[in-house]
Amino acid sequence: MRKIIILFLILLPISSRAYNIIYTSVDSIRIERMLCEARELPSETNYMLHFAKAFLGTPYVAHTLDCYPEENLVVNLSGMDCTTFMETVLSLSLCSLEQKTSFRDFCNFLRMIRYSRGEVSYLHRNHYLSGWIEENEKQGFVSSFSPQNTPALQNTPAPTPPHSCPAWYLSTWSKEKTTPAIQRLNINYMSTHVKKYTMLTNHPEWIAGIKEMEKAYCGKEHAYIPKHALFNTEQLRETISDGDILPILTSIPGLDTSHVGIALWKDGKLFLLHASSRWKKVVIEPQPLSLYMKSQPKQIGIRVVKIAKNRQRR
Repeated sequence: MRKIIILFLILLPISSRAYNIIYTSVDSIRIERMLCEARELPSETNYMLHFAKAFLGTPYVAHTLDCYPEENLVVNLSGMDCTTFMETVLSLSLCSLEQKTSFRDFCNFLRMIRYSRGEVSYLHRNHYLSGWIEENEKQGFVSSFSPQNTPALQNTPAPTPPHSCPAWYLSTWSKEKTTPAIQRLNINYMSTHVKKYTMLTNHPEWIAGIKEMEKAYCGKEHAYIPKHALFNTEQLRETISDGDILPILTSIPGLDTSHVGIALWKDGKLFLLHASSRWKKVVIEPQPLSLYMKSQPKQIGIRVVKIAKNRQRR
């Protein structure tokens, strides 16, 4: 049985609200050991890939953030879903880029990554990955080449892509002239599927706040790489690097994404390193990403998110 430690009364500077950190001594010791060992690595180390590989074989466990009556900052290295795996790897990487080695530093990064403005509450958790990307871009933690405010197009020729897109993307901007590779957000899945969310079931008074959060993101548009373009691995090399975060977009009504993983190039092909519900653990997906997504009819494409260039080893 995991012995849980709850650290009380950590004050958020931005709101003066207290929150709890729930973790085990095993996990806190492991994090500090990993961070100390990372300090001895070469300066050119790809920390995202380094830490992601360190968790290979870790069991897949869903809903680890929702096991408590109230919202807490949960640190759990013994079981992860695709999002908590990615957040843990990013937090460790940001610590290493700034030469930080304490568990407290790790928790501070995790808090700022997981929650809007770093406020530990269910209503401030970045539940949707589109919002997660936007909030973490504001923090200066990540950057995405996906353009913002792309004009909405319905049944009209595809527009000239924004200059921020790489050159190769021009040829795969749309699969059909009337269908630009642009996702227009219409998010409402949580508020329309309340019974799937234990915290919302237990706290119906939070539903209105979730609806407001969803409303704030609805109508926003993001260009993405359609999955048919993933077969062009030579061109993908121009945009996707080892360790990049790859949110996978979905056609499921009310959702923006259905999965997320970390990019890994192997033998000239792009693979996904992720916490897999199918394999029940953190794995390098056996199939290249192009074939993996081809077998998933509701997956429509990917976005590409990187640690921001201004985050450099100090």
